[in-house]
This record gives sequence, C-alpha cells and structure tokens, in this order.
Amino acid sequence: MSSTSLEVRPSLVSQLSMGKLDSPPRRSNQSTNNQSSTESDSDSDSENESPRTTPSTPSSSSKPSSKTPSSSLKASEITAHRKEMEEAQQRLEDAKEGDWLIHVHVIEARELRATDPDGTADPVCVVEVNFGDGKKKKAATRIVQNDRNAVFDEMFKFEFKGLTRPDIEMGQVSISVICSDVAVAGHGVGEFIGGWTADILDSIYSRPDHEFYRQFVALENDEATNKDESGTQGFLKVSVVATGPGDKMKIHNVEKERAAEKKEQSGGEAISLPFMTPVELRFLVVKIHSLDNLMVPAGNCFVKIEFGTASFDTIPLQTSPNPHTPTHFLTRYSNINQSVWLAVLHPTMTQSIRISIWEKKGVVMTSSKLIAMCRILKLSRVRAYPQKFKKTQLPFYGAPPHLYGSSSKEVKIMNTQSDCASCYRGRLTISLEEKPGSKKDGTERPQENKVKQIKSISPRKLSNYTFKAFVISGANLPKTKSSVLSKNLYSVQVSVANAFITTKALKPTKTNMVDFSKAGVISRTFQASPDPIQVPDLIITLLKGAESKATPIAYRRFSAIELLENKVFEPIKEEDGAGERLDVGEPSATWVHLKEDKAVDAIHDAVFPGSLLVKIGLYEGSKADDWSSETVLPDVKVGGSKAPFVKAKVKVNLLKGRDLPPWDQDTGALDGYVKITVGSTTLISSVKNDTRNPAWYETMIFDTTLPRDKDKRPEIIMQIWDRDEGIGESDDFVGNAILRLDEDDGKTPFWNKLFYQEPGDIKCGEILAGVEVIEEDEVDMEEALDESESTTSASNEEIPSAAKVMKMSKRKGRVGNVEVIALGCRSLKATSSFQSIKKPFVVCRIGDSEECKTKPSNRPRPEFCNYSETLLFENVDLPDDDDQAPFLDIKVFDKGTIAGKTLLGTGSFWLGNSPYYREIRSKRSQTLARSGRGRSQSGTEEIDIWSNEEYDDDDGADENGLDWVSQAPYMKNRQVIMSEMKCKPVFSVVKLFRGKKLSAKSETQKYELEEIGRFHLFARVILPDGSAKLDARTERIVNAMKDRQKFRVRLYALESMDLTAKDGKTSDPFLRVKLANAKHDTEKQLKTLHPEFYERFDMTCKIPGDSMLHVEVWDWDRFGSNDLIGSAVIDLESRWFSNSWHEHEVKPVEHISLMHPSSSQQQGQLQLWLDMVPLKGEKALEKWDIIPPPPADFEMRCVIWKAEGIPAGDEFTDQSDLYVKVRLGEQEWKSTDVHYFAKGGKGSWNFRIKFPLSLRQGGRVVGGGEGASYLKIQVWDMDLLVSDCLAETSMDLSDAFKTAFNTRDLGMEYSVFGESSKQLKAAVARKKKQGEESEYMMKKANVEEEGDGGEGEEVDETSALLGRGKGKGKMGKGDIETGGGGGGGRAEKKQKKKQGQKKKKKSMMEQLRGSLGLTAPENSGWVYFGKTDLKTGKVESRGKLLVSVEILPSDLVNRRKCGDGREEPNAFPMLPPPEGRVDFTKMMFNPFYAVQTCLGDSLAKECGAGCCCILFAVAFIALGVVFGPEIQILMSVLNMLPVEVAKIVVLVIVGLIVCCCGYLCCCVCRKDKVPDNEYEYDEIV
Repeated sequence: MSSTSLEVRPSLVSQLSMGKLDSPPRRSNQSTNNQSSTESDSDSDSENESPRTTPSTPSSSSKPSSKTPSSSLKASEITAHRKEMEEAQQRLEDAKEGDWLIHVHVIEARELRATDPDGTADPVCVVEVNFGDGKKKKAATRIVQNDRNAVFDEMFKFEFKGLTRPDIEMGQVSISVICSDVAVAGHGVGEFIGGWTADILDSIYSRPDHEFYRQFVALENDEATNKDESGTQGFLKVSVVATGPGDKMKIHNVEKERAAEKKEQSGGEAISLPFMTPVELRFLVVKIHSLDNLMVPAGNCFVKIEFGTASFDTIPLQTSPNPHTPTHFLTRYSNINQSVWLAVLHPTMTQSIRISIWEKKGVVMTSSKLIAMCRILKLSRVRAYPQKFKKTQLPFYGAPPHLYGSSSKEVKIMNTQSDCASCYRGRLTISLEEKPGSKKDGTERPQENKVKQIKSISPRKLSNYTFKAFVISGANLPKTKSSVLSKNLYSVQVSVANAFITTKALKPTKTNMVDFSKAGVISRTFQASPDPIQVPDLIITLLKGAESKATPIAYRRFSAIELLENKVFEPIKEEDGAGERLDVGEPSATWVHLKEDKAVDAIHDAVFPGSLLVKIGLYEGSKADDWSSETVLPDVKVGGSKAPFVKAKVKVNLLKGRDLPPWDQDTGALDGYVKITVGSTTLISSVKNDTRNPAWYETMIFDTTLPRDKDKRPEIIMQIWDRDEGIGESDDFVGNAILRLDEDDGKTPFWNKLFYQEPGDIKCGEILAGVEVIEEDEVDMEEALDESESTTSASNEEIPSAAKVMKMSKRKGRVGNVEVIALGCRSLKATSSFQSIKKPFVVCRIGDSEECKTKPSNRPRPEFCNYSETLLFENVDLPDDDDQAPFLDIKVFDKGTIAGKTLLGTGSFWLGNSPYYREIRSKRSQTLARSGRGRSQSGTEEIDIWSNEEYDDDDGADENGLDWVSQAPYMKNRQVIMSEMKCKPVFSVVKLFRGKKLSAKSETQKYELEEIGRFHLFARVILPDGSAKLDARTERIVNAMKDRQKFRVRLYALESMDLTAKDGKTSDPFLRVKLANAKHDTEKQLKTLHPEFYERFDMTCKIPGDSMLHVEVWDWDRFGSNDLIGSAVIDLESRWFSNSWHEHEVKPVEHISLMHPSSSQQQGQLQLWLDMVPLKGEKALEKWDIIPPPPADFEMRCVIWKAEGIPAGDEFTDQSDLYVKVRLGEQEWKSTDVHYFAKGGKGSWNFRIKFPLSLRQGGRVVGGGEGASYLKIQVWDMDLLVSDCLAETSMDLSDAFKTAFNTRDLGMEYSVFGESSKQLKAAVARKKKQGEESEYMMKKANVEEEGDGGEGEEVDETSALLGRGKGKGKMGKGDIETGGGGGGGRAEKKQKKKQGQKKKKKSMMEQLRGSLGLTAPENSGWVYFGKTDLKTGKVESRGKLLVSVEILPSDLVNRRKCGDGREEPNAFPMLPPPEGRVDFTKMMFNPFYAVQTCLGDSLAKECGAGCCCILFAVAFIALGVVFGPEIQILMSVLNMLPVEVAKIVVLVIVGLIVCCCGYLCCCVCRKDKVPDNEYEYDEIV
C-alpha cells in the first residue's frame, strides 16, 4: 500500500539525493493477489507512456535536490529550500541507536467510503509500528458506529528498546481503516477501507521536531481490483512523532492550533472538506532479468519484491553452475525473465523498494531460505533518473559461503543487513520503471498487482575493471580460539565480485606480525556494470589456517566508487621541477583496521582484530596504471643509499583518561592500568584505583626497529585493563586505543577514543597520550626481520633495561591551593535493600595528594546529610592547559556498619569547571578574538536560563479574551517555558555511582552506572598572589551555603499531558508530591491521559539539606498496587543557590518531563511553577488561588427546521421519507420524526432535540476529547428493511462551548447562529471592564427598555438582557445602551422610546413575513451538505438544512423548560406544525390524491393521462350496462328531435364528458408551482 500526504509542504526526505534510509512492508497479500501470467515483451516494453501528470501540491515523490529548481522560484526560496533539505539530512545522520518512542495520535476521519448497505461505515483504525524482524507492535482504536466522518482522538505510544541503526532504517508506521462491527483481540475484523504507510526515518524523523503533525492523509486501497474500491477511499487526520535517545517531544498549544485550523476552513462554524491533492495511479514495474555470480549452492531460487504493504515473489527457477577458473570463485546463475507490477498511488510517503533473493525449500514459500538482501532502492530516484535503472546490476552480500544454511543470529544479521555483511554473494540484473495508469489507446489499466513472464533480452554490455593489490604486512594479528582454529597461519584475500587474489599462508612472528610483501603486486580483471555505483565492493579478508582450509576471521569493505575516486588510498604525490606536487597515479600504502567476522566468531572478545598495511587501486579497463615498484617495498629505491629501516626510541607519554567504562560493581569505576606493546616489548603503567578518570603522567620508552617511511610504520595499540585482586579473579579487558607513529608532531598529546574491536563500539572513554620517535642507526631489511624473530617478549616482572616506565617531567603551570567546601550528600542509596545508611562521610583526593575527609554526619537525615566543612589541598599542580586540569576523586563511605565502613559510591569533579580555569578559557578566547582567530566568549559564571528554552509568547487567550486561565490573576507577567527551568547553582553537583549489572549481555561493558546519590561541593583555586577571587554576589551565596535555614515551598501543579496509558488505552492518574518527610496526593481522575490538577502544595524544608522535591504521577488501580507513570526530581537547593533563580521575580510556568526508571523516553509532561522563600519572609510570598471554576451543567437545544436540495432516496418515485439524526460527541444518536413522501428534496420537521452537557474551564466537555464538541448531523431516507443515509456533515462547537462557559453567569443562552453571539461578547467585555457597577447599569437600562416597549411581564429573560422587548426583534450591532447621569437622562429615555416603537413595527413585519414562510426563524442558519468525488476531487452538493443551536446554563434550563420535538411545553421557541406534510386522512377519501402522493409528481404526470382514458372507457362501459334502459330512452328522444337539434344535444353531452375528464387529468398531473430556493453550493464550500 502506498500512502498519500495531503499536506501543503513537500516531504523533505523524498527530495534527498541518496536513498539510504528505508523501511520494510507492513503486510503481504501474496496469497490473494499474486497472479502469474505471460505477456509479450511488446506490451510491457514497447508501450509508449502518456505524459506524467504532476500533482498541484508538491509531494513526497518530487525530484531530488540535485536537479535545477524551477525558474519561477526566487533565489531566496531556493536557498531556504536547500537549507531545509540540509537540516533534514542532518537529522537523519543524527539518529542514534537505543530506545525509541513512536507516538501516534489518530484524530479523525473524513469522507470514508460507505461500506454498509445503509450508506455509512463502522470504522476502526489499526495502528502498526514495525522495526523489522520480531520488533512489531499493534493497537486499535474503538469502533465508531454509523459514521463516515468519525472522530477518534486516541493516542498510542509504542516503545522499542535497543534499536540498532539497521532497525531504525527499516522502521515503518502504518494505519489501516477497517469497517468492523466487532473487535477480535483488540483489533478490527471486517472489510478493509484504506490505509496509510510512512517510513519512520525518512518521512517522520527527518522533519522539524521529528513530527508529522495534525495533517490529513489519503487512505488508499491499491490492492483492490474493483474500480470503486481502489484508489483513495477517504481521509485521516493523524500526528506521528518519532523520538530517539536524547530527543524530546515538542509541546503544542492544541487549542490555539485548532482555532487556526478552523480559520482556514470555510464557513467558520461548519467543517469544510479537507485539502484535496490530485492522486494519480501509476505502476512500479520491476523486471528481473538474471541472477549471476551466486556464491552459495542454492538450487531453486526466486526474487521477492516488497514495496509498502505489497510483497510478491517470482516463479522459482533452477540455477546452473558457471565455469570455474583459478582466479575466480565457483558461482551459479539463472535467467529469471519475470516482471512484477505494483500499483502505486502518487503522491506517496513510502519510498523504499526492498529486493531479496531466496531459495525455495519444500512445497510452501514460508519454508524458504533467505540468501541475501540487496541494497534498498528509493522510488523517488527511480522517477527522477529512469535511465539509470534500466538493466541495473544490484550486488548483494551476506555471511561467508561456508556458513550458508546456518541459523545463528549473526549469520541472519549479515544476510538481512547488507552493510553488515562480510562476503559478496552475487549479482542481480533488474530494470525499474514507472508506467502510467492508462495504456497507449487511452484505456485505464486495472488496479492490481501481478507477476508476468517477459521475453529474454540481450545482456547489458559489461565493462572491464582491474584491481591491483599489494599486501605489505600485518600487525597486531589476533590469536583465535583454539576450538575454532589450531593452525597458526595467516593469509590475506582481496576480492571484488567473483575475482580474488590470496597471499600465501605465513606464520607470524612472536609479535604477531607477518610480512606478506614477498607476494608482490597482484592484479585481477573482472566485469561489472559501466556505472561505478553498481560495481561491487572490494573486500579484504584475513584468513586463518592452512590454504586449503583457511577460515575468514576478520574483514574490511571498501566502496568501489571511493576506490575509483582515490578517496580511501590517497595517491602518491611527487614534486616536479617547478616545485609543484603532482599525482603520479599510484596509491599510497595505508594501515587498515580490520573488523571481526561475527558470523565466524573465531576471535576472543578482548582481542583486537588486527591491522594490515596495504596499497590497493581500482581502475576502469583491462590494464591498470603502472606502479613504481611491484615486487619490493615501495619505499626502497633501487640503487639508493638509504636503508628501509632505522633503529629508534619510541617514547609514549601517557597522561590521563576520562569517562572510562565502569568495571567494578562496588565503586562504579575501575582500577585502571594501561598495557602498551611496541615490537616485542610490553610495558605496563601503574594502577589507579577506584576512578573513571585516572591520571598516570608516565612516560614509556621502547627500543625498536621501524620503517624509515613514516607512512609504513605500524600503529601502537594501548590496552586498558581493570585490575582485580580477588581470589580466582583475573583482570578485565576494558578497551583499546591507537597511537599513530606517522604523526609529524608526536610531542603534542591528544585524546584517543576507546574501542573494543572496531571504532565506535564503546560509547564512552578516552585516553590522553602522545608518542615521540627518536631515530638512531639505519638497518637493512634482513637485519630488521632477523631482529624481530629473535627478540623475546617481556613479562610484567622482567623488563629489558632499554625499556622503562618513568614519571613525566613537571608540566607547565602554577602551584596553588584548592579549597573544597563540602556542602553535603543528597539522595544517598544503600548498597542493598536490606541495609540502611548510618553515618556517611566523604573522602576526597586530587591526583597523588593526601586524602582529605569530612566528619561522619547523619543530620538532618543519613540520606541527606550536611557537612559544611572546608577541605584544603595544598601545593596542587595546576597546568596552564585546561585540558590537563586535575580531577577531584570522591568516595562516599558509610560508617557504623558491621564491616566498619562500607563504600557507597564514587564520583569525580574536573577542576577545569572551577572559576579559575573558566577565567583562563575566557582570556584565551578574548585573545583569539583580538587576533582574528577566534570569537570572544563571555566570562560570566552563570548561564542564561533562557538560552536553550522555548517560550510561549502567546498567553493562550482566545479572540474574545474570555479564556479563564490566561486571564487569571496568577498568570499576570508570568511566562511559560516549554521545558524545565535551567538553574545552574554556584556550587557543583557531582553524581555518585556504583556498578550495576547490565540487563542484556554485552561484550564491551560488564556493568552500567547506577546513580546512588549526589555530592554538593564548591571548589575554587587559591593562588599565593591572592588572585582567582570570587565576585561579591557569588561570595555572598557561598557564605550563605554554610548557614542552614528553613524555607516555605509552594508548588502549583496545573496540568499533565501526553501521559502513557497504563490501563489499556487510558489511565486513572493522580499526583504525588514528596519533600523531606512530607507526602501529598491529589484525588484520582478516572480514564484520562490529560488530567487537570490545579492544586497548591504548601511545604517546608531546610536548605542546605533534604531539599529534593519529588513529583510523581501514578495510575490508580482498584485491585493491586498502583503503577508509576512517570516522575521528576527538582533540586530546590540548586535553585536557591543560583544567580539565575533570583533574577526572576515572577517564576515562570515550566513543563517538566516525566521519566520512568525502566525507560529512557519521557512518559509525559507536567505543567507547574514553584515559589520558595525563607520562612521568616513568608508574608511577602503571595498565595495564589489556582482552583479553576467547577464544571457547569448546560443543555444544548438543536431545532431542525427544514431541508432543501436533499437527493431523492427513491429514484423510481423521485421522493423520500426523510428524517434527521443528530449526535453530540459520543452521546447516543437522536432522530426527528419522518417526513413521508417528501418531494423535491424538501423536508420540514420543526423538531427540537436536546442534549445534556457538562463543561469545564475553557469550554471543554467533561470526560470528552477532541471529538466531544462535534455535532454530527445526518439526513436519512427511511425504508422498510434498511434505511439510507443521504447526506451528513458535522459542526465543531468548541468555540461556542468556550463562550457559553465563560458567560454562564450572565443569565442568557448562547446561540450558535444569529447576532446574539456578538452581543454576548460585547456584554461580557463591558461587564469585565466596569465590574459590578456596569452590571447594575446594564440591568437598569434593560428594565427601562422593558417599560417603554410594552407589557414587561411577557418579556423573556434573554430579550431583557440583550435589550429586546416583546416583539422588538434584534438590536443593532453596537454595544448595549445604558442610562447615564446628569441632565441628559430624560432625553435618552425619549430617544430609546422612539427606537423601541420603530423596532416593534419592524418586528411585526418580520412576524408577518415569517408566517408566510418568507424568512428563516430567528437565530437559525443553513448547514450545507456535500460529498467529495474521491477520484476527481470535485465536491457534489447534497442539499442544506436549516437548524438552530442554543446552549443554555442549568439555571436558565429550569426557568425555560421545553419538551422534546413539539411536545409540551412547546416554548423557547414555540415550534409550529411542519409544512408540506402528507394528509393521510385525505388519502383515504381521495384516490387521486393518494395516487399522486404515492407515485410522486413525475410518475403521476407520466401515467395520469393513460389512467384517465382507461377509467373513462371502463366508466362508459359500466354506464352502458347500468343505464342501458335510460340510454335507450335518450336515443328515442333524440330520434324524435330534428336532426340539427339532436346533433347539438349530442355535442353538448360529449363536450361535458371531455371537460370532466380533462379536469381530472389536470388534478392528478398537477405540479407544485412553489419555486425552489436557489443557492450556490460551490460558493459555500
């Protein structure tokens, strides 16, 4: 299934030039739609395509950005568009592995295809998120009965843990709309209406804020063959948000955005049809020509094509072997010659085309075996570059061939994820093209997916390529598992496609190095596509074992296009006579790091896979460029005087490490030391205990032999280990780091990132080190090799005299004292749940200095203990380079346990964050700025709390200024930020950790960090000259930290939103607030994910001390324990001791992210603000009453007056039995009475329908969602068996509900239609402005108007408030007049009296016009019906309905009682009997009237004359029989008369009979002469 987006802005990802990120299909319908047929090649290839039509709205299928933009675009638009695309591409690249959360909001459906016999549908939406094999989740909405425009307003959260990059690229979200009367296992079962599918990474994550927000999408059914059921089947409004690690959902003002959406719709009140994008049917044709170079012994093979939800297989065919040559692998081939046709509706948000090769096993396809998966193609590139996809060659990769058939996890990953594979498996020749939905003769193709047989075509002409490889040497070659390989022989294989070269298997030296250079330069020629992008990758494989049984253990892949462009192996450049460096066409030798072949798993986890020194070139043609030397080392010049090797001293300066992975469970740190091996010598550094930031500052000196050419020198591998001294325990390998010996400036240290076996597999940890090479005597090649063979490796105890470890010389810097003010520990946790903390204390140390410790303390509580002590470290080395600033190592112990003291956790503080080093950085930045090499930075110590925050500048008020929250006194001058307020304290917060075993097994890490608390401190440097002083304000705050005082804390909790459902689709949330020993819970709110708390919590705490404020949202359960939804912690101490906190007098409203311990994704947000002040100044802190107005009861009264232009339900009689059904939100449908035999699409009811209503602040329906304010109206034709829905529409009454709620105390109703709404707004504005005095004056003026207008006792309350007397009609559009003071009062009364008389006369005329049916009832309006032709997008008029909608508060409902329909009391307004109804009594006594009524006007007109003739003949015969004697007497009399007189008498009798018959015919065939009211529907819609 393809998917269409109806958004105006084009999808960015579809315009990206490269198609890297893709997604799998949602479901397969192969069993029902897979058809196989044979066609001639002329029908599929020779057919001329009609011109491609372009949708009027840009879509996700637009061309890549590499094409030249339209000339109509301005330069600024082009620049903005390019920038937007670059940002989208950057978002794709920033997608991180880990836990992902997909948030889907299904809002509403529009114009769904009617699937039920009555012309409606029972839709249910099934949402499915798929991230590949075994990572799929599904959920469904509720079923909405009898509604083609259903409002769902349901949210779903799908959380996936531990997603890898390939999983993310395959992510796909799909929504299927099904007409279902029942739900099985929570999912709808019934007829498929349509669906929408989108790639998560390409179409969702690449957008701003990673969201596809409140957009209409087309529901498509591209699988149906029926013309009416195919194509667009309706529209769905959805929001999809994808967040990965570190991403946060954007918080929206939904009410404001809904108001903006309503403004865009026509008519204001009535919902118009969604934006219609032209949809075009096209076919994606995939022609599979042949399968070549198949490297596995597969028999019957077939190809699977997947796009969106469609999946089709070709017919399995037998493969045949290719001829075998010594320089090429044994392969197989098969000529498939089949095509797959997939129907695609454009525009589409699905771009991924997945192609895989399978071997059929058994009878059914489900038992087939996957051979490999090709790279994923993009539909947008197929459309943009059709010529590039004709007879294209797709190489595919997988696990090593000898593992074919293995079911291991690693083999499966390699076969399904092409980028992770280690071996080439074959080549597939295919053609991709798009064909239009119409054939050459103009006839439309049937919309169906099918497989066809095509004729064999001539093979595409292939080009010759040549690759040359020179494998020089290998270093740090790994030792393998003895159970896998026993022969200690290594060889290297270089291959492209089926061509390969292999070196001789050699035994390594004792330093695990091998010299492969004796094989010299070897070249191979192979054939591939002329397009370099389609050339297979070059693969370097390290083999272990004898040549006949060598097994691949490590590999490295290089793209052919990068090799052709010399991007991997840089070309050698030599200077010419003019001093310019020119490319000589020869690649330089480069050290290549290998990757372990996980499918073979022959290398131990702690072993580096090794490095190879190689030079490789790839050339087009059969002949490669000549290299300067093809048999000896490239740096040896024949006849030269320089030897290739030199003796040298290698000095490795090991300084420090930071953020190393934790490997000790008790400390959350490690006892780290470093092993460095150069040649045959291994040196070990000292051990630094219990720290993740060790500082060694040691120099290791090695004597060795190195190549003279720096580019050929091997790399130095530094291994970081964790010392374990327990009985039976061995040291743990932590990771590797690499030092290069070819650096020009080896004295400068730099940070080297840790890795386990390949760069990037460890997420944290760096080593600061540098290396220096001092060259000595020259050595020839043979001597160097002999020396390597004879040198012995040094053990830990026995180090050669030439190699040594020594302390580094003193670093450049200053010596000073470091003062640490230990404030205290916060939120400490015991080592186990069975123990408690007694008296914790802190031990600190800087480098190798003496330890300083605090006194044990348990005040005020052991978990929140205060120290307020000063620790002084004297004579500390302070390097000028802040990168080498020392760390303060912190250990927290608990005294008083059985063991004497127990280590709780460790932490570290980098002195580079102290004010001393921040000042150094600031001065350096200013110097660079003055020199033009940098940018000046501010030296302030505090960050601006608004620097990374987003504001909501709008106060959220509606247009009338009636929003209760925004107008509340507590919101005055109070800003709203869309995240948590950032307050950086003047002290430092150090997190304390200990190790925790990983839930999932990991090779690269044994433990993860578990936070057990925090340590608050303030550290500063005190120099002998007295510099590095603090500013006065910071000094004052630092001194205040030593004095503990009591505080009043007030938390104002407003609302929570986007909560995670704990009870199926909803939750019963309540809020819990904890501070120190106090705990407060709010009342539970049932079945909601958006609770409104609006409560104030008054608490006290002491600062410094136990000041961690915990806010938690829980789900209440009737049985069992409550479930935690999410929680957050606010550090009050950090806020109070922050400059930025005190800068804001009025604290802002914050949005706090709620987190759960089991997830890294937020579980919702909480809106709150916080005030705190010392208890002695509590009187200055104002108490705000934030309790919202209580919910109010209302009654909505809807009067159905009449309808016009409704299409006939009975085409035979051209009339209908009309009735109207109305529903508010999710309440029950209510119906009017039936207008039988309604003619001309006109119906009359005058019927009142009432709905009870309960509203809360903002006019929101209590217990209802976004659809609770929708008024649905349907017009039906009643039939004996199944009634038919003729027309339907809906009205969004949210604005009306808001106004009615905010004016509930004014004692008047709110009418949706009519001028009273403007008067209400004016009255409310005036009341709010003038207060109680204005209210009194308004009532006084209204009473005076009543006295002047007539009998006041008959004036209703609404007319009195709006300035209407009895029969006065409407007031003008101005404000309500009020009496004034002074001498002008009498004149104003006279003027009002005259105006009242004029209004009375005008009202009487309006009543007369109304009695004649010439005007619409007061406060009523027309609601228009329409139906969209989903094929053409045109809107068809379905008539209109005259309705009145009033919303009355409960006190007014009791005073203005009325009955349902036209029942008593029939008042407010009084409903007259409907007009134009059929008189059933008359039908009983007037057969002509009965025939006319039952047959209808048109049918009666056609049949009336014939019926009258028949009746006349029958009557004539009957008269002759009955009155035979009388007729004979009449004839006798006529015979007696004269002939002339007799003729006259006969003519008179015949004339009378003819006139009577004619009159009867006119009565039967008479048409209603009342003209129809004409209106233009197109102007409304």
